[in-house]
Amino acid sequence: MNSVYLNDFLVYKRKDDSYGFSEILKLDPPLLSPSAMSFLDKTFQASGIEEEAPLLKLVIDKIRKNPNTTIEDAREEVSYIAFQLIETILKKNNLLATDIDLLVTCSAFSPIPSVSSLIVNQFKMKEDIITYSLGSMGCSSSLIGMEIAQNYLKLNSNKKALVLNVDSCCNLWYMGKDFNLLLANALFKTGGMVALLSDSRCNAQFEFEGDIIRSHFGASDAAYRSIYQRNDKQGVTGIDINFNLTNIVAPFIKKHCEKIGDRPWQSIAIHAGGLSIIQEVSQLLSLTAEQSSFSMQSFQKYGNMSGASVWYTFDLIKEGMNQNNIVWLLAFGSGFKICSLFLKRVG
Repeated sequence: MNSVYLNDFLVYKRKDDSYGFSEILKLDPPLLSPSAMSFLDKTFQASGIEEEAPLLKLVIDKIRKNPNTTIEDAREEVSYIAFQLIETILKKNNLLATDIDLLVTCSAFSPIPSVSSLIVNQFKMKEDIITYSLGSMGCSSSLIGMEIAQNYLKLNSNKKALVLNVDSCCNLWYMGKDFNLLLANALFKTGGMVALLSDSRCNAQFEFEGDIIRSHFGASDAAYRSIYQRNDKQGVTGIDINFNLTNIVAPFIKKHCEKIGDRPWQSIAIHAGGLSIIQEVSQLLSLTAEQSSFSMQSFQKYGNMSGASVWYTFDLIKEGMNQNNIVWLLAFGSGFKICSLFLKRVG
């Protein structure tokens, strides 16, 4: 079997195309009812997220004009971020879109045609490209996408793969009054990532260390419903994040981590879902303050970027990694699913 390499990856960074969350709270007229905005303000202040954590202006401006956003609004948002990420990574690595053999997209936005077809159409990719679109796989989705790419490249030589993760805040922003559903509005922000993989060590930055390790604890009703999309009493759709989420999922994260055993690693990128969950994982793994600091910084600076979050943390870690150092990417999300990926610095 071929070795598999991460040649490059990018995360979407805020530009002047975004509002900071503090700006959103001050918009006039307000996006939501006074009680809802007050709750959002208090939740945001308590979250530890910096005031400049981004949400695309095109998303917020559309919601201000019409709270009932359309599928075209969500498609525009996903396209805006995805197209920039893919265009940049191809140009940076001197590749054409037709050089890509496998494309895996991950998003809570699941239109017809799929997000992967959207990308193929925009970049005029070749007819024999293999594509997958993962929908509604939650905050662990990017590592599930990486597993698909890894398995493909192990068995197919001289190939290149892209893994993309972009979610739609336009599609997920809750416009009702249920506090359980409003919590997601305070946590989730605009973001995305793209990774270039191959079976060639040439120009590679990292090498996959073993297989991706996955756990699914959906057999537990508490775990299954801990992050749950539902309608409120008025029929408005939102994501219910259990206020006791950390206590519910901590035993499952511990059980997953026991699978890792004594595998060596120097750095860890924990899914930046919230300060309490990062602190809980840090305690479970007996991490030093320095080891957990990158995940804390990522959440404070960017908020929760769903499946892309772990890559924002990795982006902070990678420059300080020495040759042959190993980083552990630990992602978890709705389902309840947990994934671990180990990468060794090689370039």
